[in-house]
Order: sequence, then C-alpha cells, then structure tokens
Amino acid sequence: MKEFSLVATGDSLITLKQSVHSEPQYMRLLTLIRGVDCAFTNLEMNLHDYGPTCYPAAECGGTYTRAEPSILEDLLWMGFDIFSTANNHSLDYMYGGLFSTIEHLKKLDVPYAGTGKNLAEARAPCYHSTSNGRVALISACSTFANFGRAGHQRRDMKGRPGLNPLRYLSWFEAKPETIEKLKQVEKELNLPDVVQEEDAYYFNRTKFRAGDNPGMRTKAHPGDMKENLDSIKDAAKQADWVLFTLHAHEGLLR
Repeated sequence: MKEFSLVATGDSLITLKQSVHSEPQYMRLLTLIRGVDCAFTNLEMNLHDYGPTCYPAAECGGTYTRAEPSILEDLLWMGFDIFSTANNHSLDYMYGGLFSTIEHLKKLDVPYAGTGKNLAEARAPCYHSTSNGRVALISACSTFANFGRAGHQRRDMKGRPGLNPLRYLSWFEAKPETIEKLKQVEKELNLPDVVQEEDAYYFNRTKFRAGDNPGMRTKAHPGDMKENLDSIKDAAKQADWVLFTLHAHEGLLR
C-alpha cells in the first residue's frame, strides 16, 4: 500500500474571508494543509443567507453559528478536502439551515458526512479519491439537542432530517447506604412513584446503581454503536483509508 498523508483539524468556526490574508506564518500553515493527500475539518457553521426557511431553533448549540455560503470556497482555497457536518450546531437554524448547508456543499461537489434528510444518509460514509488511495469519512456527534437527531425512514413514514448520533447511557454508582438515604428523601418530599428497574434506583430522573466505587458511569448507546460500526465496515470495503470522527463536548466529572 502507498504512503498516505492526512491533516485532521478541529472545528472550523470561520465567518470571515480567509483568502485575504498572506502573513508568512499563515501561509506556512496553508502549505502544510495543501501538501497532504487529504485534509479534514469539522464544518461547524450553517451555510445560509437567512432564507425564508432558516429560522433560529428554540435551542442552539450554545450560540447560533452561520456563515455566508461563500466561506465554503475559502475553506476549499485553504486546502480542505473532506468535511464533517455532525456537531452541536448542525440544527441551529432547524431544517432550513441544515438543508441550505447540504445544498451548498453539493453545489461545489464537496464530500461531507454526518447529516442528511434521514438517518441512513446521516450515517453514510462520504469518499475522497487521491492518487495514494481512497478515503472514507463517517461523522457522528454525541452533544446535541434531541430534536437534532436524524431518524430512520420507514415504508409508511419519512425519515427525520438531522445528524448522526452516537448517544451514551449514564448512571451513578453509589454505596447502598447512599441509595437508602435517597429513598428516605423521596418519601419525605412525597415525590411521585416511578417504575424502578430490578438492578437500579431512579431518583428525580437520575439512575443509581449500588456499588463500592462511587462516581458517574457511561457507555455508548448499543444501537448507535452498532449502526456506526456497520457504516465503518461498509466504508472499509470501498476505501483504502477510513476516518471516523466524533464531535463531543462531554467530559469527565471531577
């Protein structure tokens, strides 16, 4: 197999033209980006001109991010080849902003992954061909407003537009005596009864399990994990190199 070079950057939150700059340090950075077989970035802006369908969502990814569609041409000028669109800002301007971004990417024939008009599209790989091999990209996100999650299409129902989710399940491990204290608080406050699992206890919608090592626990959502792995396996049959990216704002609780 031939040698292959990759540049992978973080988030491109760029709203002003970059092609006007010519500082030596900046040009050296662009030389690095342009000199590899494939350069990746996370496109963390909606591309639209506040069209009639681009309304701000009731919940955004921290702030509302958008850029003039021409900014995409600047990113291509900088040397980027392949883009992720799955992030906490994907639905900042609801479906109008999502579809406008996709439209501008397709207009310039830019490979992107992570969003689509249904979950199958959002989880599908995109491809970029180079002289040293073909690259596939699958892009997912774990930090998002729940309405931004794409949904599967059925024979009797359209799929839901949105991003490719990689959700996670979370709970707290607590000592048995701590759980007993929570049960006492539940009685004192006369909280509504909830259906409890056999091996867990829910207090105020938070899940607790008994154990000797207190702390927060997480694991990937089994369904999301399986379908993303399936997409990676499919991509590996069609490409020499497979890149999987995850946009996440979660961190360890201290």
